[in-house]
Amino acid sequence: MGTELLVLFQKYHVPCTYGVVPYTSGEFSTDPANCVPLDQATAEKLNDAVRCGLVEIAVHGFTHHANSVTPSSPDGKSEFRGLDYSSQLRMLTAGRRALENLYQVSATTFIPPWSSYDENTLRALDDLGFKVLSGSSHTGGIAASGRPQRLQFLPATCGLDPLQEAVGAARKSSDAHPAIVVILHPDDFVAFDRDKGRFTYRHFGDLLSWLAAQTDVATETLGGAAMLAQDMGHRRLEAFSALKASQKMAPSFLCAKGSTSFYPSCRLALRMRIADGGRLVLFYLLLTAVTAVLAGFAASLVFSIVKLGTLPRIAEFASVGLLGLYVIYCMAVRSHRAVRHRSIMVLAGLLGVCLGTWVSANAHWMRTPWK
Repeated sequence: MGTELLVLFQKYHVPCTYGVVPYTSGEFSTDPANCVPLDQATAEKLNDAVRCGLVEIAVHGFTHHANSVTPSSPDGKSEFRGLDYSSQLRMLTAGRRALENLYQVSATTFIPPWSSYDENTLRALDDLGFKVLSGSSHTGGIAASGRPQRLQFLPATCGLDPLQEAVGAARKSSDAHPAIVVILHPDDFVAFDRDKGRFTYRHFGDLLSWLAAQTDVATETLGGAAMLAQDMGHRRLEAFSALKASQKMAPSFLCAKGSTSFYPSCRLALRMRIADGGRLVLFYLLLTAVTAVLAGFAASLVFSIVKLGTLPRIAEFASVGLLGLYVIYCMAVRSHRAVRHRSIMVLAGLLGVCLGTWVSANAHWMRTPWK
């Protein structure tokens, strides 16, 4: 697949970064002595493009096998996350050296397999002089002391499908220099995977042609983009991560279309979070109020039909119990980083039911007290 794409990148003068896996093995390993380095024949497919500056070579993991340290992690597979510092340092050192020997260039960009890494990865990258990391936008678990000062972060923001939408959203933003990081995998293409692939080479060529015609869009490799920008540190990544997390808490119709398909500045990400937060609060307050009114009406109807004097009091106690469960559920949801809007809607609805039932029960009890 690589050769066909290179022809298109060269035709439309679009530079790109290739994530190259430096070693192969039958299973996960941290020791280069147990692995086979990338062969010269395979590496030569990119040599001409690398020499002319069209392609940047990035270290894409070590062997691209998932480790056994975090096999059942909710974050999914990882080759690096969970390994000790010395193991990660050894893998990164060997992988980088192998690629630099093959291509005779400096490899200073790292793309972790499955976009997954941890604090030890950042520490090892920083110590080895890597300049760019392109991985997940999630920053959870990275302590303040583990945030590198020299490393630049360019997380993937979209795939091929939403690229035009991402460009449109970036244009509409007030950001002076928004970045869009497009991620490609072999299985995006029908020629490689007929079941998962959505793009033909012709379709991809049309997309590159459109991109090259956008006079206000500059295309760069990851390393080139990091050099041009002044604000690609961990602080910007944290702001982007917080923005994406906040948008997971809202139904899609409340969020601006394509707002996280580009990489905004810290200031813009904060403004977008504040705007999203205001809409979010109003929406869930309205949802709670509507649910409370409906629940109160239903409870009043039940109290008027069922002639049982203690029923309102039972309902009142039950609503207080539900409110307690609501608080416990809130705490459980809050402790989980991937809070999505469905969970918040359940909480808002449950709170409305509790409030509506409690108010209705009290009103009924005051009118017809049980003796």
